Amino acid sequence: AEYIGIPPEDPKKGGSHRGRGGSKRSSEKADPAEHLDFLPWDELSAAYWCLVKRPIVPAAILAVGGRLAIYRHDYKVIALPIHGEKLLDAAPVGWCIYNITGHNLPKWSKNNSTGDDGKSFTEWVKVKMTYGSQPGVIGNVDRLADPACNEAWKLEGPTDVLAMLSLPDLPDTVAVLTNANGAKERPSPWVIDLFRGRRACVCHDADKPGQDGAIGWTDDRGEQRPGWATAIATTATDCRNVLLPYEINDEANRDMRDFLNGVVA
Repeated sequence: AEYIGIPPEDPKKGGSHRGRGGSKRSSEKADPAEHLDFLPWDELSAAYWCLVKRPIVPAAILAVGGRLAIYRHDYKVIALPIHGEKLLDAAPVGWCIYNITGHNLPKWSKNNSTGDDGKSFTEWVKVKMTYGSQPGVIGNVDRLADPACNEAWKLEGPTDVLAMLSLPDLPDTVAVLTNANGAKERPSPWVIDLFRGRRACVCHDADKPGQDGAIGWTDDRGEQRPGWATAIATTATDCRNVLLPYEINDEANRDMRDFLNGVVA
């Protein structure tokens, strides 16, 4: 709807759901930070998570505005802000969170029966967006306001972004971004415009979903869906789809973090 200019549905006319307290509200109106209690920055805690997510370093978390938080009073997490169209001129439109221990987090669902602990969830996931989060980008978006930023990379996932930003020799003129909703999310015009006038590189995972998301694919209805590289090429001075040195598999496969860790095919 956003891509073709259709305004979102009015939650007062339908499409709303019941929150944990039983009252109706739209996820678009929910505060994505509602279940996050932010903590002072702790380098040791961040470094512990980075050991699990090599080669990420704590400075890379700070570079994207990441914070430490307690999620739902139980889980200490790394919280990465998701920025909307106004980028740093507005509050984050969402938060992408990781369990600081490297273990999974519960994905909550209003449709599941409540357990003995008073909570309900669908499954355990390695990364999740908080309830109320909206589509946007994660990365060192502050670089985009600098006229000297002449190159931007679009990667597939947040940990890939952090891994690349951990490179000690990454030039200050490079921005590194990912979209919050996966490789095959339809590219939003405002995100594509972030690459305008810059050299651009798209580097997705070495698997079919990642490459479909990069260069486009034909969906089940026979319609051609746009890829990120083809869309970014409409605004960038030059755009290349960078292939990692791994065989392209049908299922989830190697990614940028694997490559920077020196994983061989």
